[in-house]
Amino acid sequence: MKSLAAFILFFLFPALLSAGEWIFDEKVPISLNNGTGIFHHLESSGRKNIAVNDSVVVVVWEDNHSGSPQIYAAFKTPSSNNFSKPEKLSTGNSAFEPTVVGVVGGFIAAWEQEGEIWARKIQPDSASTPVKLSVAPSTQVSIAANNHRVVAAWVQKQEKYRQIVASELEQTAIGIEAGTPRTVDTQPPAVHQQYPSLALTDNTIAITWEDRRRGHTALFSSYAKNLASFSKPKLLNEIVKKSEKYGKGSGVTRTALVLLGNNRVAATWMDKRGTLAGYDIYAAFSDNGGKSWGKNQKVQDEFGNDIAQWNPAIAGGPNGTVVIAWDDNRDDSSDIWLSWKSSNSNWSEDVTSAPACGPGDQTNPVIALDNNGNLHMAWLDKQEDGVTRLFYSKAEFRN
Repeated sequence: MKSLAAFILFFLFPALLSAGEWIFDEKVPISLNNGTGIFHHLESSGRKNIAVNDSVVVVVWEDNHSGSPQIYAAFKTPSSNNFSKPEKLSTGNSAFEPTVVGVVGGFIAAWEQEGEIWARKIQPDSASTPVKLSVAPSTQVSIAANNHRVVAAWVQKQEKYRQIVASELEQTAIGIEAGTPRTVDTQPPAVHQQYPSLALTDNTIAITWEDRRRGHTALFSSYAKNLASFSKPKLLNEIVKKSEKYGKGSGVTRTALVLLGNNRVAATWMDKRGTLAGYDIYAAFSDNGGKSWGKNQKVQDEFGNDIAQWNPAIAGGPNGTVVIAWDDNRDDSSDIWLSWKSSNSNWSEDVTSAPACGPGDQTNPVIALDNNGNLHMAWLDKQEDGVTRLFYSKAEFRN
């Protein structure tokens, strides 16, 4: 039935279908610290657990193989078919939700550690001394870079409520220095804010997050040229009012941003509007660095309408290509699915990624595009033995 529907769509709506496909390499294991009772997590605010810089790939994650949750990084260089031995980045009793971004001369990773936000510069053969970024109890850090500029944002306790703050990070000869955290929303919050995501354009800092100031969870956005001048927050998602019984608005969560070049930014998130099956994947675009956003776009195709989608991650390139990956179980197992578009096209039909589908659960994808247009993806794999594993694959787009 699905193949017949796809055949009909091909002839009736050819613009909806992609003119090419992503061809993935064989999957490569990232961490060999696998076993019963060891759990891996590819979680971060904004879902940036993978980065590519000068053809070097890094993946950061959390696992408990040492006896407590800690942060690890592994690198894959062009001269190797495998990832390096995982390096421990965190230094406390426990740590969670790491994120990473490519910068001049390497990468910067950040994470939560015992209620504080820490960061350090890392390379395949070295790492700087960790630096604490937060000044109050904090969690859920996101990070972005553009040329020499690096900004981190996280959730920090401000009196009664948790609020989004942001800080400029300065690179030095021996590592990084933390700037003063500044509040993004200048109005004292009456609700908690959470899960920020960042993108740095040539001219602005674009940021999104979720909070419940409307009486239901909504996504808000702001922008600034510097940390002292964030704009008044505006809604990112279109509000679909339901009813007093089922809530004041459709549920949304976990926004993620990516820079597409110059001042164009793309966002994705999970959205429950118009369906009883759970979350759908939505996206929106800003052509002015986050000052305003275009109409919300449904990403997944009609075959995904009757099941829930989870964990959207987004990647983009300066040529305008944007790719979104997520997991769902429309084929009776949890697989990684992709949809993509160029600046002037429609979203492609959903396709599975060959290394990350089939028996077992493949979840929590994280993705990045390199300067040559190749797609790099890592994900969490769990088979019948209950053991979690991390895998990676690279894909080339072929017309």
